[in-house]
Amino acid sequence: MQGRRVVFLHAFPFSGEMWEEQRRFLEGKDYTVYTPTYPGFGGFSDSGFRTICEYADWVREYLHHRGVEEATFVGLSMGGYVLLALMEMYPQMVRGAVLSNTKSTADTPEARRRRYELVDRIEREKSIDFLVDDMLDKLFYRKDEHIISRARYIMSMASPEGVKSALLSMAARRDRTHVLQSEIPKLIIGSDRDVFSTPQDIEHMFRNSRNATLHMFQDVGHISNMEAAGRYNRVIYDWLSSV
Repeated sequence: MQGRRVVFLHAFPFSGEMWEEQRRFLEGKDYTVYTPTYPGFGGFSDSGFRTICEYADWVREYLHHRGVEEATFVGLSMGGYVLLALMEMYPQMVRGAVLSNTKSTADTPEARRRRYELVDRIEREKSIDFLVDDMLDKLFYRKDEHIISRARYIMSMASPEGVKSALLSMAARRDRTHVLQSEIPKLIIGSDRDVFSTPQDIEHMFRNSRNATLHMFQDVGHISNMEAAGRYNRVIYDWLSSV
């Protein structure tokens, strides 16, 4: 049944494996769950994408080949950028949207410059090890060794080319705040300790949304679905049950 289909779109530089706790939980509630991994991540070959729209097109094709024409989508961080593009390009596909720890605005000039610098360093070093180490210091508020170890493993499966493609695509993305005015039901999730998608970014999205519910996690960082899996599952399930 279309209304019981949920598609999770992963963060950078993770893979669909980051959603394992949510997949198992919702499948136990009789939902059909899809956790696609973008090209260039999770051990898959890169496709050389240069725009977020290309990732959205790829997700559409991935689902089309599985007979899915409509679903509820959950996107975290980069996954939220891809979800906003899907909402703009293919609104008929999106039954509901969970925008988690993400932002609707484009990169600032400073953020864009930092992404280009990362691309240059990856090209020099032919490795993403430095990026994984740096991000792990910032992604989680509570330093749970089991979660950090698992996150490191998932992130390390990304290829340097895939990471460069994603960085260039995120740097080139445009502001999609206007997409939030659609009547698609939305759940906007943020975390008070998120340094990548700050509480101010989350409030900006909520203020500019129609038909939206807001949930803020306390004492949680950017990858909220892993750091607070139990709470995240309950919030997602309660919202899915209400729409």
